Amino acid sequence: MADLRSPLTVITAYLHMLQELMVGPLTEAQQRYLEKIGQAVTRMLGLIGEILDLAKLEAGKPTVSPEPMDLAGPVAEAAERFKPGAVHNRVTLAVRRPATPCACQRTRAASIGS
Repeated sequence: MADLRSPLTVITAYLHMLQELMVGPLTEAQQRYLEKIGQAVTRMLGLIGEILDLAKLEAGKPTVSPEPMDLAGPVAEAAERFKPGAVHNRVTLAVRRPATPCACQRTRAASIGS
């Protein structure tokens, strides 16, 4: 299963080289694109981790450890991913913070909006 992570590790290495300007200067737009690529790679690594967790659950080896957590960050990130479609369709997207934190597994919270 480690083979699932290998291509993303290579992408991350090249991404860091570009961000560190090792191949020359970047425009602001290119820097923003690289940031979005980095976010997508991080998200994919999380999804792969979730797939591996599900495989453990199916094998009868659960690894669930809920903890109190504020979901404002993951929810804001999910809203940001949906923002271009909302703007395109002239839909107002509003995010409201819940009154109290909930208990969930931190790695699961990252999959909000996927």
